Amino acid sequence: MGGALTFAGLVAFTLQSHDGFSPFDPWLALIVFVPLSLVGVVRLLFLKVDRARTWAVLAIFLGILGVGLLFYLEYSGSLVHVLMRPDRSEQMEHLNG
Repeated sequence: MGGALTFAGLVAFTLQSHDGFSPFDPWLALIVFVPLSLVGVVRLLFLKVDRARTWAVLAIFLGILGVGLLFYLEYSGSLVHVLMRPDRSEQMEHLNG
C-alpha cells in the first residue's frame, strides 16, 4: 500500500510541477521502493501460499517500477531537487551551447 501511494504521489507531484523542481529529493523514495522489493523477494522465496506469492510478485513489480520511475525522473530532468538547480542550469547551458 505504501509503495503504491508513494508511486502515485511522485507521479501526481511531477504532473502538477510546472518548473520541474521539487523541495524534496525524489531519491528519498528509495526508502520505500527498495525494502518493498526485498520483502517481495523474501516472501516469494519462503511462502508457498498462492495468495501470498501473488502479493509478493506485485510488491517486486511495484518496487522495480518505482525505482525505474526515479531513474526516468532524474535523467529526463522532469523532477529535480531544488538544491540541484544550479548544477542542472549549468549542464543545460553547456548542452545548448
